[in-house]
Amino acid sequence: MTEILMIPENSINDPWDKVETIAKEIKAKRQAVDYREIFKERQCIFLGDNHANSSIREHIGHNASNMKAAGVTHFAIEADDNGKPVFDKLCQGEQVDLSNVDVGPAESAARLSKLGEMVRAAASGSALSSDTNDAYAGRAGDEHVIRSVAKVGLHIVPIDMDQSTKPTGEERERHLSDGLLRIYQQYPDAKVAVLIGGFHTLKRYKSEGIETVAQRVANAGYKTASVQFAGGRSDSPMNMTEGARNAGVANEEFIIDLNPYKTSRSVPYGPGEADYVIHLAQIRDPNKDSMNSHSVSRHASRPHIIADFLALAKLVDDPSMKIPKQTKGSDVNPSENS
Repeated sequence: MTEILMIPENSINDPWDKVETIAKEIKAKRQAVDYREIFKERQCIFLGDNHANSSIREHIGHNASNMKAAGVTHFAIEADDNGKPVFDKLCQGEQVDLSNVDVGPAESAARLSKLGEMVRAAASGSALSSDTNDAYAGRAGDEHVIRSVAKVGLHIVPIDMDQSTKPTGEERERHLSDGLLRIYQQYPDAKVAVLIGGFHTLKRYKSEGIETVAQRVANAGYKTASVQFAGGRSDSPMNMTEGARNAGVANEEFIIDLNPYKTSRSVPYGPGEADYVIHLAQIRDPNKDSMNSHSVSRHASRPHIIADFLALAKLVDDPSMKIPKQTKGSDVNPSENS
């Protein structure tokens, strides 16, 4: 059953409420990332992906061998499960061409990110920035993860559905969780790492009453944990990234156990929604303003974070999403991409 938490109405003693206390908390509680510690006796770890933050895929690719050492046997991805025969061949050591296979949502997220950048540049009259050194953006990032985990012997399992069918939220969450549960039906002792959009990993929140994948797998009796990411090429969540900068550790990779903060209203990603947050070394955009140093509860509060997740889920969690080309005299309807 989903855990019920009693959340205090005020946040007087909430260390995640103000930049000054956040910095102290981060400095005191940060630890080196150890996937053996994350997995322990757990059977399933959800790695909450911000599809537009390529640093996450860089991190996971580089830690594939550490996951293997932690006992991980399977690596589930947010890709159309019709591609399973190709991934099976890859895991058997065969040379495969992934160019015509759905490898995940990062490609559409990269297009959306570029579109957003174009809109911001047009609104501000500034020039477009270009990050030509980002080898992990878009499709290349998803392929990097897939080939990295296959190389160390993890079995890749696509668990998503064809997004062109426009499934409902309930249909999608059920399909994703069914794909994971089938792994355990076939391999009862499996340890599964799941790279999936952050919204699907939330442990308590339900959009329109629909249980997330993480909630369904936990309710099926499996020991799980949800891991979120901060930093890298993203400023989200801002209380975490700004706090790391104020603590002087923005260039460090570290993990913080969020379980002691289950009643904190301003904890990153919301109270009780994640077990850990991994901070990736921040890659800052010099044109991006830093947050003010006063109270950041408005940036960190649960409704704000949930809204971010919902927007991300609607806009970039669909691998089949195509950003329409705008022709002269036409308007781009945002609802077409939701």
